[in-house]
Amino acid sequence: MNQDIKFAWVAGFIEADGSFSFMKQRRSDLRRGYEYRLRLRITNSDRVLLETAQAIIGGTITSHYDHTPNHRPSLVIDIKTKSLPQVLPKIIPFLISNKRKMAEILLKAASLQQGHSWRNWQKYVLPELETLYRQSLKYRTFKSSPPRKEMKEWGFEVPQMLGERGDKA
Repeated sequence: MNQDIKFAWVAGFIEADGSFSFMKQRRSDLRRGYEYRLRLRITNSDRVLLETAQAIIGGTITSHYDHTPNHRPSLVIDIKTKSLPQVLPKIIPFLISNKRKMAEILLKAASLQQGHSWRNWQKYVLPELETLYRQSLKYRTFKSSPPRKEMKEWGFEVPQMLGERGDKA
């Protein structure tokens, strides 16, 4: 199967069942007192689907127990900070929702976190990571579908919504 098709399939899977996390976590054992943690997570109850995605993008599959009644046990693929710079550039072109913007932010942040001395980290990397972290906060609460204007710019046909031409609901 063509590599682009595989990554497009994974991107669709992420659009449906995936999430991106950019967390700032306190750690008293670090000089700066906290760390930034980045993660791509895909949750689903079908092991075959997750194993197929794992074969394409890597990561670790673990079980995820949901305490909600009537929910099936599910599994999770986790891809953490160190692997994100290899995975995200292959997937980002196929993401179309606000997850695309979040993925771009995580890619920048993951690339920043690699191979810096403490002095460079403190002076250059930390302020940039803090800026990216703040940007990521606004994409956490957005609806999963992109704004109609962006979809038109990307070349998708967007049907007219009721009320756009002055129609009454």
